[in-house]
Amino acid sequence: MENKTNILFVDDDPNILAGLRRMLRRCRDKWQMFFACGGQDALNQISLQEIDVIVSDMRMPEIDGVKLLSAVAKSNPEVIRLVLSGQAEKEEMLSIVGIAHQFLSKPCNSEVLQTTIDRISQWQCKLEHHPARRVLTQAEAIPSLKGSYSKLAEAFDNGPSSFDRVKGVICQDVGLATKTLQLVSSSFFGSPQPKRSIKSACDLLGFELLSHLFFKTTLFNPVQQNIATDAFLADLSSHSFQVSNLASKIARHNKCSTQEIDISRNAGLLHDIGRLILAHNFSDSYAEVLKTAKQKCVSLESAEFEVFGFTQNEVGAFLLALLGIDPAIVNIVSTYNRCEQIEDDGFSPVTAVFAANHILNEKDLPNQQRMLEKSKYVRQIGCQGQIPEWRSLVEGQMI
Repeated sequence: MENKTNILFVDDDPNILAGLRRMLRRCRDKWQMFFACGGQDALNQISLQEIDVIVSDMRMPEIDGVKLLSAVAKSNPEVIRLVLSGQAEKEEMLSIVGIAHQFLSKPCNSEVLQTTIDRISQWQCKLEHHPARRVLTQAEAIPSLKGSYSKLAEAFDNGPSSFDRVKGVICQDVGLATKTLQLVSSSFFGSPQPKRSIKSACDLLGFELLSHLFFKTTLFNPVQQNIATDAFLADLSSHSFQVSNLASKIARHNKCSTQEIDISRNAGLLHDIGRLILAHNFSDSYAEVLKTAKQKCVSLESAEFEVFGFTQNEVGAFLLALLGIDPAIVNIVSTYNRCEQIEDDGFSPVTAVFAANHILNEKDLPNQQRMLEKSKYVRQIGCQGQIPEWRSLVEGQMI
C-alpha cells in the first residue's frame, strides 16, 4: 500500500479543527491526518509520531504560530511548514516569512489546500529519506552568488532611487529571485500572484518592504560559502541567467503571450536550481557526479541519478513546489531536459527553455553540438526550421 502523507493541523479553535476534519474527510485514503488544539498540543504530537506537513494557525495563546513553526524548524527541519490563518498584521508576516514555506489565507477552499499539499508531497516522496529532503526545507538551502548580497546591501543603502539596481541584482541571482517569487506566490503580503515575472514581483513588493526584509529578517541572509564549489556555482548561475534571457527571446520570437514569455524567463533562470543546491550542500557527492559524467561520457542527469538516486530535476521541482512557485515553472524545471520523453504538439515555454539550454551548452560541450537538429521533440512539434533563428538570438540579431 502506498505510504500516506502525515499531516498535522493546528488551531486553538476546536470548531475550526472539526470543520477541517469534515472538509478533508475524502483525503483519508492518501493522508494520515492529526489535529492539535493549540501549539503545545502540536509539539506533544510531533514528539510522538513522524509528521511530513504541519498546517498551523497564526494567532494562538501561549505558543502562537510563529513560536510553534520556529520550534518545529529547529527540532524537525524536514517538516513542511504551512500557515493557514486569517488576516495578519504586517509585523506578524515579517516574523513568519523566513520560517513558513507558504501562507494560505482563511477561508481557504478545500481544493486549494489539497492541491497545495499534494503538489509538494508529489515531489517530496521522490527524495525519500535522503538528507537533501531536510536541506530543502531549510531557509539556507538556496545559495546566492558571492557578490550579490553586498551589491544588494549597497543598492538598498542608496535609497529608492536605486530600486532598478535592486531589481537587476535580484533578477540575475537564482537564490534571491526564488525567495522573491516565494513572497508573491503565497499570501504573505496580499493575494497570491504566482504568475508574476521576477521584476514585477519586486515592483509588487516595493522598495521599502524588500529593504525591510533584507535588513530585518532572515529571508535574504547569505549562506555560508563553499570554497570548493564557488567557481562551479558562479558558472552555473551565469549559465542560468543566459538561458533565462535566451528563453524569453525565443518565446517572444515565437509570438508567445506576455505571460508565457515571463514563464520562459523565470523557468530559464530556475531550470538548474536543483543542481545549484546539490553542488552547494553536497559538494563531495557532486564532485563524484562530475567525475562520473566525465569518465563515463554520460549526462550530468545520468551521473546524478547514479550518485544520488534522483536528479536535480526532482530537487528543483520539490523546492519550487514547496515555496508555492507557479506550477507551470515547476513543470518546466522537472521536464525541460526530458522533452524527448513527453508528447507535445506545439511550441510552449518548455520548448524555449529546452532550446535555450541546448544552444548555450553547445559553446562548452562538444558532445552537445547540433543536438537540436537531432531532437525528436523539436521535429514532433514542427520547429526544425526555426532552429537557425533561435541560434541567431544568442548574439541579439533578432529580438
